[in-house]
Amino acid sequence: MFAGLFIPIVIVGLAIAVLGIVVTFTRNYRKCAPNQVLVVYGRKRRVDVMQPDGSTKPIVRGYRLVIGGATFVMPMLESAKEIGLSTFQVQVSVADTPNTDGVSVSVEAVANMKISSDPGLLAAAVERLISMKPQELHVLCTSTMEGQLRQIVGTLTVEEMLKSRETISQKVLEVAKG
Repeated sequence: MFAGLFIPIVIVGLAIAVLGIVVTFTRNYRKCAPNQVLVVYGRKRRVDVMQPDGSTKPIVRGYRLVIGGATFVMPMLESAKEIGLSTFQVQVSVADTPNTDGVSVSVEAVANMKISSDPGLLAAAVERLISMKPQELHVLCTSTMEGQLRQIVGTLTVEEMLKSRETISQKVLEVAKG
């Protein structure tokens, strides 16, 4: 009596198992665009990090980075979050800032910013910015640029600001890299 039902039950059971595997895989296979980074966290991984002298040093991180690609996120063991790498604009306005001559100057500037995709810089950015919403990142960049612009204006004379805008741009890049 049970022998006639055994084969259909096994087939239905296998079909349900295969369907469950396919659904689990499709739900946890995550893709990100070339202008995004997918931060997969939850398990520790050994990563070789390039040192300034050209050698590599193994370190253990609790996350891995996927830039513009796809990966499988292990269910219950890992989670993932996307961070955009697109360029965004920050408008900065600094009023009544004294320059080298002691003259109060008002300056308006626009900066194009983005999170670098260089592995070392990206890892540092992920560790500092992963919990920030885009609006919070914009506010942080605006306040940082205001402070940097005040510092730069304080080192220039009025003539330098009017004649050589390239000097200001160069100083902004130097401060941003440092």
